[in-house]
Amino acid sequence: MNEPILLKILKHIPKAVHKAAMITFMGDLMANLKPFCGGTQTSAAFFGWIRSALRRLSVRWKPKNEYLLTVRRPYTGAGKRSKWEYQCQICFKWHIRAHIEVDHKERCGKLKDFNDLGDFCKKLFCEKEGFQALCKECHIKKTNEEKHRG
Repeated sequence: MNEPILLKILKHIPKAVHKAAMITFMGDLMANLKPFCGGTQTSAAFFGWIRSALRRLSVRWKPKNEYLLTVRRPYTGAGKRSKWEYQCQICFKWHIRAHIEVDHKERCGKLKDFNDLGDFCKKLFCEKEGFQALCKECHIKKTNEEKHRG
């Protein structure tokens, strides 16, 4: 059985050189594992932070709030604290605002590196036709189905 070329080469190099090369390799590897914020943040942590900040901004996105105006009617329930109720686009039941979530019809996708940033923002900040009102139960079901599909 043929040995891999790397193993053949390593047999002829002294052990001290192996250790020095391994230390250099591990140092380079660690520098690449935390490339952001002065070497204190991993790539996943950095892009998670960016994704979270963008999602917080999207709460005030005007087309998202304009969409909600199209799926509401005056509240007719017993309590007078709610002025409007909204229709879920899956189960078609009417709910107060606290039980409704505005969902993107098309998934925003993942934000794992700078290459994903443009598409993520385009899908996150879509026009009002790209949104749908879902009750919390239907939103959880839809999200779980999307996660299982990949």
